Amino acid sequence: MEDSTNEIEIIERFAVLVRQFCSVIEDASNLNRAEILSRVYPLLPRLIDQAIAMPRAEEAEETDEVESDEVLPRKSGSTHEERWSLFQLLQEKLEDWDRYSEVFDPARDMDAIVGSLADDLADTYFDLKEGLALQEAGETEPSRVIWEWRFSFDIHWGEHALSALRSLYFRFRENS
Repeated sequence: MEDSTNEIEIIERFAVLVRQFCSVIEDASNLNRAEILSRVYPLLPRLIDQAIAMPRAEEAEETDEVESDEVLPRKSGSTHEERWSLFQLLQEKLEDWDRYSEVFDPARDMDAIVGSLADDLADTYFDLKEGLALQEAGETEPSRVIWEWRFSFDIHWGEHALSALRSLYFRFRENS
């Protein structure tokens, strides 16, 4: 019972941040660049921090909380067109702040690549939304929601959130 209560607390605490982040992205058409970024910037490190604090995906698999061959149902139902539309909207809103240079994997790569803040924010949004949809549907065990958020952090949205945070750090530092 204690593990389940702890998992529910983890989910509820993280879901508050996810809803705040998603709300900004969903309201982006009504906001200007400064409003979007000033709201997203403080949320990114908090999302990253709480995702890192979640049990790792392989830990959940080892304890059989999530069967490795079981596929979680997709609840958000986002389409390619919705993803593309959000990316384009964010790209338009971010203007010249969209593109940045970075080293993809600083442990292995030496050459800079071009990143897109719009892509980072959109991908983070859709990955977080997937876990939120599972949580709000209430059809799965709490450990499965945690697994979804942590796994997607480890394999995808974590890199995007970190890249966005780094890009924004330098942009805000430059413009303050």
